[in-house]
Amino acid sequence: MRSKLVCATICVFLSLRFCIAQRADSIIITADEQVEKLVHLSGKYLQATNKKVTQYNQAVYERMTKTLTRLAKWETKIKRILDRTDPGTSARLFGDNQLTFSSLLEKLKNTKSLTDQYTGKFNYYTDKLKGRLDYIGEQKDKLETPIKGHLRSADSALTILNNTSAQAEYLDEFIKERRQQLVQEALQHVGKTRFFKKLNKESYYYTEALTNYKAVLADPKKTEQLVASVLSKIPAFKQFAAQHSQLAGVFAPLGVFGGGGGGSTPVVNGLASRADVQNALAASGADASALLGQMQAQPPVSPASLDQLKDRLPLGSKQGEKEIPGFTPNSQRNKTFRQRLEIGSDFQFGKAHQLLPTTATTGLTIGYKMNDKSSAGIGINYLLGLGNGWQNIRLTSEGIGFRSYVKWKFKGNFYLQAGGEWNYMMRFSSTEELKKARNWQQATLIGLSKQYMISKKVKGNVQLLYNLLHYQNQPRTQPLVIRLGYGL
Repeated sequence: MRSKLVCATICVFLSLRFCIAQRADSIIITADEQVEKLVHLSGKYLQATNKKVTQYNQAVYERMTKTLTRLAKWETKIKRILDRTDPGTSARLFGDNQLTFSSLLEKLKNTKSLTDQYTGKFNYYTDKLKGRLDYIGEQKDKLETPIKGHLRSADSALTILNNTSAQAEYLDEFIKERRQQLVQEALQHVGKTRFFKKLNKESYYYTEALTNYKAVLADPKKTEQLVASVLSKIPAFKQFAAQHSQLAGVFAPLGVFGGGGGGSTPVVNGLASRADVQNALAASGADASALLGQMQAQPPVSPASLDQLKDRLPLGSKQGEKEIPGFTPNSQRNKTFRQRLEIGSDFQFGKAHQLLPTTATTGLTIGYKMNDKSSAGIGINYLLGLGNGWQNIRLTSEGIGFRSYVKWKFKGNFYLQAGGEWNYMMRFSSTEELKKARNWQQATLIGLSKQYMISKKVKGNVQLLYNLLHYQNQPRTQPLVIRLGYGL
């Protein structure tokens, strides 16, 4: 009996050991498969990354050049006035040793760099991007020659990106300091606030432009999301990223984030837990413990405290508009052309009469946001005949048309809307029939539209429009037009 029990125990033990070994092998195989998948995707990913980063570098450089050109223009006007009214102040503000917008512009054009002594702020996205590129570089033995070339190009573009971002941030700080200097020392002599208003506006829009460029850069594309998903399933990458990230370098002496200090603090989503950071700080010495105590002694930040901090922020955030009387920022100004496009669709139904059956009109529009309150666009619409009643349903092509519109937001989500339309109101079977000019009708629409949110990305709208030319058309069209629409 005892021997049977021993044999059974040994069999169970061997079975469990075999299962564990099989599970380990499957994990290793799965990780290897993920690496192979990463290698397969790396070519397309590296090309997309290189293109994305290069576009960011080009956009930021062009923005820096454009901003400095405008600032130098207004700075020169201030200098001319000071040369006449107060030569001493002019010499102090524009002397040979004084850094000005004009001198920075010349330096940027000649060297594409403003300073070598400024370190850019930490950027979580670029830190992650560098970790991914470095890890792909670790697989160089598995990469084909063309992919290695794409990797070098992406690494080079990322190096340029870090320098470009540092130059852009340096210029942002310099603009605020220089503007403040000009206001304090030249305002009383110049006496024309419109020059300084121009400086303030350029400073505001430059800061907003940098924020938007960074948001576009950090917006992941489809290939980037796929690669991130693959990397998240590779245990070796998690350890690699924890040891080589910029945060790991900062906290390496404390052993936080798995840095070079040899620490083993667990990392979740690139960050250690609060308790682990506190333990690491406490274990690092008396100074760190004192710092920890000071941090814990600080009262929690209240909303009122945040509001006070916001009021003290330099120009470039929302409070900047307070410093410029009568200035309403246009948030669309610094967005890309694609970001300012609005794509929409709508539909309406028309009653049947002697010349036309019941119709369903579907329209597609594309517009451009001129500012936060107004936009204009063009579109196309198609009239689908539905037949006469439920007993005689028949789908026919009853017309096609073109439209234009302009709308202006006047209160809440309500808009004043007007537009013109040109509709071919005859049944047609070929495009040749559309060339008959007498069959085209005009419509001038004016009315109201109301927008509402359907989801985070999709907007709905209801339009109530009046056709000013309804009585001139044959067949006569309905005076009131009600449309339901959707847009992005």
